[in-house]
Amino acid sequence: HCVGWGECGLDYYRRASDVEEDPSARTRMKEVFARQAHIAIRRGLPLVVHSRDAEEDTLEVLRRIVPRTHPIHLHSFMGSIATMQEFLQRYPSGCVGIAGAV
Repeated sequence: HCVGWGECGLDYYRRASDVEEDPSARTRMKEVFARQAHIAIRRGLPLVVHSRDAEEDTLEVLRRIVPRTHPIHLHSFMGSIATMQEFLQRYPSGCVGIAGAV
C-alpha cells in the first residue's frame, strides 16, 4: 500500500559538477521532477520533496505543476525561513521537515 510519492526533487549540491559541465542538466532535472510531481497528483498521493541548494527552482516547479490543495512534505529542509513561509502559504496542506544540521 503506497502512502506517498517520493522522495523526489532537485539537488544542486550533489549534482554541482554535472551542472557546471552541462548547463542543460539543470533543465533536465527540473523536467524529471515535474514528471514525478505529475505522477503523485494523478495517483492522489502526497508528494515528498527533496530540495538542496535548489529552493527557487523547486518552488517554481511546484507552483507550475502542483495544485494548492495537494499535500506536500518538504523533507529535510535547510533553506531560508522566507522560502519556508512562501511554501507554507502556498500549500496549506503542506508540511516541512527540518534537517538536523540546521
